[in-house]
Formats: sequence, C-alpha cells, structure tokens
Amino acid sequence: MLQKKKKYLPYNFSGKRGNKVMLKRMCVLMVAVSAAAMAAVGQVASITAGGGWDIYKAGVYRYGPSFITYGDGTIDAWFAAPGQDYEDCALHLESGSTPIQVASKGYVAQYFEVDRPFFGVSVLSPTWSKNGTESVHISLYKWDKNISTTKAGTPLGQAICEKYNDNDPVTVKSATGEQLPAGQYLAVLDQASEFAGVYVFNEPNPALNGSVYLGTILKKKGSLRGQIIYDNNNITAYWDQVSYQRSSDGGRTWTPEKMVLKPTRNTRDQYSICDPGVAFWNGYYYAGYTSTEHSGGLENHLYVARSKNPDGPWEKWNGAGWGGTEVEPVVEFTQKGSWGIGEPSFVIKDNTVYLYYTYDAGLPTTRVATAHAGNENWPAMLEQHGTVITKQGGSDHCDVKYVDAAKRFLAVNTVKRMTKDAYIEAWQSEDGITFERIGKIEGILYPSGLHNCGINGDEQGHIDIAKPQHIAFAYGIDDAGQSLWACWSTYLQPITIVCSASGIESVEAASDSPLRMFNMQGMEVDPQTASPGLYIRLQGGKTKKIAK
Repeated sequence: MLQKKKKYLPYNFSGKRGNKVMLKRMCVLMVAVSAAAMAAVGQVASITAGGGWDIYKAGVYRYGPSFITYGDGTIDAWFAAPGQDYEDCALHLESGSTPIQVASKGYVAQYFEVDRPFFGVSVLSPTWSKNGTESVHISLYKWDKNISTTKAGTPLGQAICEKYNDNDPVTVKSATGEQLPAGQYLAVLDQASEFAGVYVFNEPNPALNGSVYLGTILKKKGSLRGQIIYDNNNITAYWDQVSYQRSSDGGRTWTPEKMVLKPTRNTRDQYSICDPGVAFWNGYYYAGYTSTEHSGGLENHLYVARSKNPDGPWEKWNGAGWGGTEVEPVVEFTQKGSWGIGEPSFVIKDNTVYLYYTYDAGLPTTRVATAHAGNENWPAMLEQHGTVITKQGGSDHCDVKYVDAAKRFLAVNTVKRMTKDAYIEAWQSEDGITFERIGKIEGILYPSGLHNCGINGDEQGHIDIAKPQHIAFAYGIDDAGQSLWACWSTYLQPITIVCSASGIESVEAASDSPLRMFNMQGMEVDPQTASPGLYIRLQGGKTKKIAK
C-alpha cells in the first residue's frame, strides 16, 4: 500500500499479499528518506526500479553478481558458479555410470596405469540410500602378470571402510604413507556388506589404460567412478568457481558463459572461489573472492587475483606479489567456528583503493580497508578501518559503489535473505567509513527469496546516474514459499537513482511504453476514467507521483 509517512517526503511502497499479482508486474522500488537526512545537498534521494528479467535460469545456481558497465554501454559480469572436479585426478567422476553391488560379484577390481607418483585410490560407493550401515574392504596391489598372481601378492595398502554414507568415497593409501612410483596397479574391493557398491563406466578415462574386473568377468574397457590420489590431502573437487559473461545490449543478451577463475589445488584457496567483486585500475582487473581452508566451509578468508583481461588468465596474490605456486589471503580470519571474512567489493576514489568485505563472527557486518591504488602490491599495504555497517540478522553482504552526482558511497544488501519477505536496503556515506541507512527498497515480490545482490558501476566502482544502471540478485523460492537451496536463478533489474536535496523530483517514463496508473491503495485504475486524486504513474518501468 502507498501511504505518506510521518517526517518522510517520498512515498514508501509496501505491497500487501492481496496486491501480489499487481506488484509482480509493476516491480517498482522506492526508498523512503527522512527530510532531515536529505538536508545535505547531493544525497541519494531515491532508488527506483522497473521490471527486469532473468539472465540465468536455474538449473543449479549463479549468485553474488559483480558488474562493470563501460562508457559504451557494454557490461562485464562475474558470478559465483558451482565447482567441479580437479581435472587431473579422475578415474571417472562424471555421471553416466551404473551402480553395482560388490557382494553380488564377490569382488570388484580396477586395473590402472599411472605416469607419476601417487598416494592411493578413492572409489565412490553407493549404498542405495542406506547410511551408516555398510562396510567394504579395499586393497591396493602392484600389478603382477594377471589378476590371480596380483591378488596373491602382498598389498601395498589396505583399508576397512565402515558405517559410511551413500556415495561417500572409500579410500586406500600406501601403508608407508609415502608416494608410490609410476607404474601398473590393481585396486580391489571385497568383503562387502549387501548394499556396499561401486559405479562402473563402460569406457575408461582417456588418461588411464584401465580395465575393470567384476569378479571373474573382465571389462577391458571400463573404469570405476573414483580418483587417483596424487596429493596427500585428498582434495579432489572444489565447491565454487567464477563464471564470466558479457552483454552489449544493456544486459538483455549475454555471451556464452566461461569459467574463468578457479581454485588452485594444494594451496589455501583449493576448496572454493566464490563471491567475486571486480574492478579495473592501473591496467589490471582485480577480482576479490572468498575462500576457506575449513572442510565445513567456515573460517573464510579474503583473497585477490588480477588479470589484464576480464576473462583471465588470473594471477593470485601470494603474500609478497602476484602469481607463482603460493596463494595467500589479503585479509585473514583468525577466529574459530564462525563464517569469517569475504564477499568483497571495490571502489577506487582519489587514487585510494576502498576494499569492502563481510566480517561475520556471529553477526554480519561490513568492514573496509584502504590502500594506495598506485602501488602494485597494494594488498600488502592495506590499512584497516574497522566496521562501517552493522546489519540485521539474516542479511547478506553489502555491495558498495560511489555515486558521483551525490558525492556519496552507496551500499546495498538484502535482508531476510532467501525468504518470501526478502528485500533490499541501502546505505550511504560521505567518507566511505561512516555509513547511515537510507531505507528499505521494498516491493520486489517477483522474484521472491532474493539474496546476494550486486549493483553495477564503472571500472572503478563509480555510478553515473545519467547512464543506465542495474541491480541483480539471485533468487530461489517456489510458489509455495519453499526454499530451493542451491537452485537459484539470477535476476537483472534496471534502476534509476535520483539525487536531490529535497526529495524525489521526477522520473520520466519512456514515451513509447504503455501508461499504467495505480491509486494510493496500490490498485490499478484506468487512466482515462480515474477520479480526481493522487496517483502513481508507471511508464517504461519509471514512476511519477501525479495529481489528477
């Protein structure tokens, strides 16, 4: 319902459930700003948004968008995307295999050849949804002429795997703990309970000269679903990576997706790269991202990589410079058991890097660190300024930009994330350190369940309000209001930011768009027959309060 609020000049649009259909179509956002707050010349007075569209339709997910809009209107965009298996370690890990119960065959064995030292073998074991009940033995042998003589030899390693869950890996490593040399080997699974199984492919991994024995039956072309363990930490897959796309028509259509920034195996970011925040200065694209060394996804750190091109190749901060085999955080989380640090965004102003990031040790906050933008090794020079925004529980990270017309830093984040009541709120700051809340951006009823929003800026995180602007976010709630975890589309919405000392002045609609009007109760009316009074005029996704 539209209603005038005490001490507020603009109107705040908050739809009731009965107006949901209309609001889904309208998708108008307004920020209510107090008259006292708007006393300062140049403040951000309003943010309005017209109807948007999906730029990614789940499948799985894309979230945490980071945008750069260039002077010619083209847009580069980076997203958090699902991870995958490390490429050099698989017997097979992709889908398309057949589950087989080991006990029904007596034993299952994998013959394989490796061209470099390794620690052992890990095989995925289905249990047909039985968890904590099944068991199987797995042994590793040096190959000796045939399977009979090989199995009669002394195992190089053995393991008894018990009480594991469906599709968990069962693993055997060398008994000495040392690497085994390149050569020919046999992994054998036997002494299995009824529902302990393996997955069998009809074709081997091209990197292996492999074959599978199903008891006495030899499959000369075959492979189990599993991995060769080339490193002793047994990290074989990563959770997230960064995807990249480009648009030349205001975000309507996009180039094919590329996975451009991935974890580096056997380093501190090997589990994941997510929540990208990207800016460009001094000849490089800098991508901040979140990663962790914690297998449960906690205790995250903040990392940065750089590239001459938006789609890479990227070189990562190593603690003293860029590139090489080491990867080090630029801001490290030192507490235990909490989410940690990450979700960065950049603003470059007055030759200073403003690096904003989430700090969450139980309550989500936004912190900022600064450094001289002209220093190539600026991550080593970061000066911390502490907490700049303390948010409500259930809030996402802040994406921060600088609005030149307002001479203010602007931050946006979602509240009540991943619920039907989720909304976006905005903050502003004159110095980039002391932020005050502008107000809620309400009314996004389609799509609902939004989270992880990002607002576009130019190469250095600045917003020119005279040019088209966008905000984007992931969402994933069905019509019944049920959460769709890790099944999130990404929605892009054009926005208009109005800067004023006295409130919302006007937003002109496109003349070729259909005209619609809504009364103060949020109901649509016929513009030709509407009675005299106050109305909201909607045209081309832009709004204006009028008196008829």
